[in-house]
Amino acid sequence: MNSSKAAGQALLSIRALLIITTVLLALGLVLARSLAVLEDVYWLADEVKIRPLEGAWLDARVTDVSGTGELTELAAEVQILNDTLPDIPIGILLSGPFSAEIYWDEELVGEKGIVERDGKSGSPGPIDSITFLPSNRLSPGIHQIRLLISTEHLNYVAPRIIHMLAIGPYRSDDRRPLRYYVTPIILLGGLVLLMFQNARIARSAGSRVHGVLSVFAFFVVVNLLAEISRAVVNYPYNLHLFRGTVMWVSAIGAGASLVFLTADLRRLWWVRLILLICAVGFVVSQLSDISGDRQIVHDFMILSAAPALVFMIYSLKQGISFRLILPLFWVASLVSQFISYGMFLDIYFYIATMIFLAGSWYATYAGSILPANQSEAISDAYRFALKNAGREYYVVSEKVVVLRAASNYTELIDTSGKVHLHAKRLGDLMQEVPDDFMRVHRSVGVNMAYVKELKSMEGSRYQLILNDDQTVPVSRYRVTDIRERMKLGQGLS
Repeated sequence: MNSSKAAGQALLSIRALLIITTVLLALGLVLARSLAVLEDVYWLADEVKIRPLEGAWLDARVTDVSGTGELTELAAEVQILNDTLPDIPIGILLSGPFSAEIYWDEELVGEKGIVERDGKSGSPGPIDSITFLPSNRLSPGIHQIRLLISTEHLNYVAPRIIHMLAIGPYRSDDRRPLRYYVTPIILLGGLVLLMFQNARIARSAGSRVHGVLSVFAFFVVVNLLAEISRAVVNYPYNLHLFRGTVMWVSAIGAGASLVFLTADLRRLWWVRLILLICAVGFVVSQLSDISGDRQIVHDFMILSAAPALVFMIYSLKQGISFRLILPLFWVASLVSQFISYGMFLDIYFYIATMIFLAGSWYATYAGSILPANQSEAISDAYRFALKNAGREYYVVSEKVVVLRAASNYTELIDTSGKVHLHAKRLGDLMQEVPDDFMRVHRSVGVNMAYVKELKSMEGSRYQLILNDDQTVPVSRYRVTDIRERMKLGQGLS
């Protein structure tokens, strides 16, 4: 096979993977909408009236009720028709970081925690509650729900405290049903598997990219565990800040880890400019009045926008590559937020992450994910700067056959068999060397110009035979990349 034909097939494999990734991300949006499990409700509050205790009533939306620490009253009208409610136990569903006295037609029917007033000490209520409404109070007509709300234990000012105020089926367990999280739990298993698989590749093949992806997967797993925890523990609302903080920190960790994928391109001025702009955007976001779920989503999207934009521009400048998987993931995440913030955080974020990680993992077998030495800035006359006994000297890259990790240093073996010691680690050095060099094992890099044969051994092991019949070990995760390089004739004699 000639090199142009092989290159064409490699390009087709890239395009095929990108098309498949795009289709899967789009199907993921459809799947997320169909799998999103919503609470069964017969009435959901939207327009309400609110006032400070004994103050004047004001029209508002339920999403406008904030946590100021002061006692607040909320009132809403509920119209019950003859056929509105089924013949099952009915309850008032409340969700959010607040305590409340719950009145139905001016009669106290339940409490969410204890509201502190008139000398009575308060206590934080659970994040979710259901108050039973007897059937004799559900006659057809107009009824009123009134809440006396307290957020004294919240410990922060929340711009939105009522996550839900609704009429729905009563259940004795206040916690969200586990059925809400069946799909996220399945996704959790896949994410954990891909996290360990990327970590395994990073360890075995010395891949910085897969190391970063395993860290990214770890933060997404933490985020998902914090989300699922609501089905396990109906925690007091004063702990809502802790859960939200865990989700926020993990989202920042996930976004920041993706930024590290651009490490090999930061020498380019426009890459540094994009990273700086996104860093400023992140700081500005912290100074805004955005909070809660929106802040979690905004901060992740701002941080991940930097590598997504860098990889998109780089691919436009250098040609189509597997780097485009990340911009596709970012755009799909943005689209899902226009549909619903809740859908993104509840399920689509994890579906898209699965597709992104699976695509990146597959790319290791299709021809090298995000190659670290794909650089237009490295000269063919690259020289290794070395020091020995106070003397500085240089060895041109064409004379170096093997790079071998030696703790915090790297051994350079030249064509004569002489060993030189370089002050940099192998991982750092591989980001600087010309394209002729390829990392074939976590501890070995090879000048592909001196490779004669890729040989398979017993037990799914491989090794490279060099021109001087020297052998070097090969990680099985690098075999596909090496075969592709040999087919394309990149650096081979």
